[in-house]
Amino acid sequence: MHRSYDDIISRIPEPPIWWQEGGIPRYDPFDPKSSTGVYTTEVALAEIACQVTDARFLVTIEGGEDRPVAKAIREGNLCYGDPPNVPTVPPHMTSEMLRVVQYWWRCHAEYVVDGRIVDWKGYDEWRRDPSLEINWGK
Repeated sequence: MHRSYDDIISRIPEPPIWWQEGGIPRYDPFDPKSSTGVYTTEVALAEIACQVTDARFLVTIEGGEDRPVAKAIREGNLCYGDPPNVPTVPPHMTSEMLRVVQYWWRCHAEYVVDGRIVDWKGYDEWRRDPSLEINWGK
């Protein structure tokens, strides 16, 4: 079960737009450049539903080397786990993956020569891959 952020949510009149890993509420539009951890090399913005209440959430799932998120999407076993901890969802529930809304990745191999990064800007550029934006739906 994720930590409760009711102390934040209760002070902001509008609901969160999306939730970062760990069930952290986010209020600005999703952008991989400002919404991920420093070691993150891939991120999926996904729509999930609580298995009991069907409450819907946009959440991020981050990955690192070897792009495990992309692999999970291709294999059809991407999961988020417990939905965000909000009063309308019973604690200790799991979620169902509905769709990948956006998929982004960086750390591009074409900018690495002889084990050295030759173009940091190109290497670090976030690129969207619509082929991994899949709808499993209910």
